[in-house]
Amino acid sequence: MDDGKLKIFKAWLREEELSENTINSYVFAVNDFFTKYPVISKANLIMWKQGMLEVKSPKTVNLRLCAIDRWIEFDGAKVEKVKRIRYQKQTTVENAMDVETYKQLIECLERDGNEKWIAYYKLLAMTGARISEALSLTKADLEKGAALMPTKGKVRRIYIPERLKEECANVWGELEDGDFLISNKQGNKMTSRGFASMRKKHASIYGIQPEKMHPHAFRHMFAVEFLKRNNNISLLADIMGHSGVNTTMIYTRRSEREQRQEFNKAINW
Repeated sequence: MDDGKLKIFKAWLREEELSENTINSYVFAVNDFFTKYPVISKANLIMWKQGMLEVKSPKTVNLRLCAIDRWIEFDGAKVEKVKRIRYQKQTTVENAMDVETYKQLIECLERDGNEKWIAYYKLLAMTGARISEALSLTKADLEKGAALMPTKGKVRRIYIPERLKEECANVWGELEDGDFLISNKQGNKMTSRGFASMRKKHASIYGIQPEKMHPHAFRHMFAVEFLKRNNNISLLADIMGHSGVNTTMIYTRRSEREQRQEFNKAINW
């Protein structure tokens, strides 16, 4: 595949205001296709799709087919699109950080006197921010109680509760307005990789299931716990930065374990 054309495609996707993560995944998919097939045709697309289904999830296959659709649109090729994979979407919330595990994490960090990471995890758990967003929050945002954050081609507002500011004053109290709330040992903005490394380390040393410490775990917990206290699904959708309530609705559903418990309780005839 011509690297120059891929760069032009990437620039075209940016003009379409797609997020960088989406752009990178689309470029990867297009490059993967042309590594295996010299030209786009219905037959080649079907073979590529079938090959992916042997090793990839239906969701991933559909994402890559979407990438090819955008390439066809960009290239102006006259190729018939292939059908997406139909599959049952997730109907439960799995691997979310639950309150009990969250309290265990905070208690372990308190025992070790790790006030900095207590503040970092509380920031995630009490704002619902994505990790990339949380890493960009500054002391000025904390003081204002909110931050405007560009994400996925739009701008959303992240609220920061007054309670968090009070509880973590010992960590953030002396920062300057432009200082990042989550910083590395040098006091600079922490990278996603650096945060992930510490997250995995804490899961290991404190005996927490790794899947409950994944990047979105705290965001999931925030949504679930928010709805327990305020069932305004439209408000939560705005707070989470979702384009509509359909995405937010998953947080109203129970985990598989909870569904099974409710199911067994109901079957009494």
